[in-house]
This record gives sequence, C-alpha cells and structure tokens, in this order.
Amino acid sequence: MSWDVLLMKEKFDLRDVPDDYEPQKLGNRDDLILQLQSIIPEIDYTDKSWGILDMPEYSIEFNTGNNEQVDSIMLHIRGGGDPLPLIKLICDSCNFAALDCSVGDFMDLENLSSGSWIKFQEYRDKVINSYK
Repeated sequence: MSWDVLLMKEKFDLRDVPDDYEPQKLGNRDDLILQLQSIIPEIDYTDKSWGILDMPEYSIEFNTGNNEQVDSIMLHIRGGGDPLPLIKLICDSCNFAALDCSVGDFMDLENLSSGSWIKFQEYRDKVINSYK
C-alpha cells in the first residue's frame, strides 16, 4: 500500500478535463533520470522504468514508464517521516506539478500540509492492524 503522487508538467482544473486532453511531456526519459539523479543521487535507476529511493524513514518508487517520452511520473511512497520537502524539491527543480492522488487535487507546494500523508498513514496502520 502506498501514498501516490503524480508528477506532471502543468496544473489544470481536474473538474473540467476535455476528453481529448493530452498532458504535456515532461521530457526524454534518460534526460529525466539524469535530472532526478542530479537532485537526489541516491535514486537507483538500474531499471529505467522504475527508480527506487530508499531513505531511513520512507521509500519512494519512481514509476517512469516504458516510453522514451514521459508525460508523468508516479511516486509510490511508503513508510513514515516527511517526504513532502523532497517532493517540493523535485517539483521546484524540474518545474513539475504534483497531484496528490489521495485527495484528487494538486498540491500547494508553497503551503505544504502533511494532512493527506498523515491520513494515509493512519488508514494504512488501521488496515494493517485489522489483520493482526
């Protein structure tokens, strides 16, 4: 179970997405991987479609996909701690927008709130504890 954040090139009104909407490309996958690794050298991109970042408090899988041209990167975040500063660093450095899939809206990177992340962890812990 992961908290998922979708990195895209631009924000838009999710309530008014045209049927023919095509997201702007983030860029060439190899270039994106190099850019991400320059920001966070610890990312393991042995598999170009699936980067892995193992931090002491949390882990993030970077689903970059199989296409050479990337239109989004899905972050699958697990663990504890606070991954929000890292998400902000990535978005600020790469000029990305971050869609919090738990709430279905773009994150306000200037006024980060860990509310959704905390609620996810509470839900995750509740589910895990119900199986004990």
